[in-house]
Amino acid sequence: MKHKKNVMYVYSYPSIHTGSPRVLIDLVSNLDRSLFKPHLLTPEKGDLSYVMKRMGVPVFIKTWVSLSKTNPHLFLYDILKFISFFRQHSINLLHINEIGWRDSFVIAAKILKIPIILHMHNPYPISDIRGNFNFSIAKKVITVSESMKDNYTGFNNIMRKIECIYNGVDLKKFTGETESIRNELPIRGEGPVIGFVGQICRRKGVDLLIGAAKNIVEVYPNALFVIAGADGIGEEGYTEKIKTMADHLGIWDNFVFLGKRNDVPKVVNALDILIVPSRAEPFGKVIIEGMAGGKCVIASNVGGIPEIIKDGKNGLLFPVDDRLALEQAMLKVLDDDALRDRLAKEGYSTAKQNFSIERFVDRTQKLYESLIV
Repeated sequence: MKHKKNVMYVYSYPSIHTGSPRVLIDLVSNLDRSLFKPHLLTPEKGDLSYVMKRMGVPVFIKTWVSLSKTNPHLFLYDILKFISFFRQHSINLLHINEIGWRDSFVIAAKILKIPIILHMHNPYPISDIRGNFNFSIAKKVITVSESMKDNYTGFNNIMRKIECIYNGVDLKKFTGETESIRNELPIRGEGPVIGFVGQICRRKGVDLLIGAAKNIVEVYPNALFVIAGADGIGEEGYTEKIKTMADHLGIWDNFVFLGKRNDVPKVVNALDILIVPSRAEPFGKVIIEGMAGGKCVIASNVGGIPEIIKDGKNGLLFPVDDRLALEQAMLKVLDDDALRDRLAKEGYSTAKQNFSIERFVDRTQKLYESLIV
């Protein structure tokens, strides 16, 4: 490509406390600006648009129309609006950071022969896949793990378009002189600091960690459990539920709830062990963040997680929803400093070799280059 190409990124949500917008920010902030000029299209202002503006990315706040039986005329008008918009900004490629649903701007891009990528961070129900022409129009579908391909079994037209590109992490943010919040925590003596970072919701299994902590505290009374994250979308109030659970179990004093954090490296670097007890997980970016910080990671054996963690080699896996197995895994590494250090060291090597931000961005840019004429 001789000239810089304009890439329009599309995302519907203003918040950045979930994994998919954070991946988008990582991608755009490391994009080769000599080759690609990023733009953002989003329907409302919020944290994501503010971050992108600070990175020098042109941000366009525009709503769009999804086709239904009741709005064909409005849908047609919106297509014409986006044709003009894409022409005005000479857009060469559309990168949609989600599934979308029969969107007007997708048809506009199709008419202009602008290649489209759907970047899938989560599985979707069959009802959201069947009848959604976004999949038919897209040139490529990125999945964040090989396991996510199972979501499209039976949809051969989609399977042919799938490229698995693992998320990456910027190792520099977790190593060297990187700060931590350890001095801000009420650490009790020589007790271990065990943490969870992510959405506070049932899918992430935070309640499983609370239940497992009861027996850990009996063996390690000075253990401190750090919970960082905000309520999951649609599960507002879940944090209060698990706080109540910790209180009823008599281990409230062993917990610190940090709420929403925008300094994940500082939080991770304060931990001795990172726990990822998800009941479902298409990838698990926080796992490679923990590895990048040189932490021992214990995670449930589900979804894309075993594509990152090889049990006993660079971390520990336990069966999904198995509280006793989680307890045993934590005790195993707490009782054996040498094992914990070895797993942490191998985890860092894994993050460096397979999940660096450079690898992620390079593979994505090569995909762009293959699609842009």
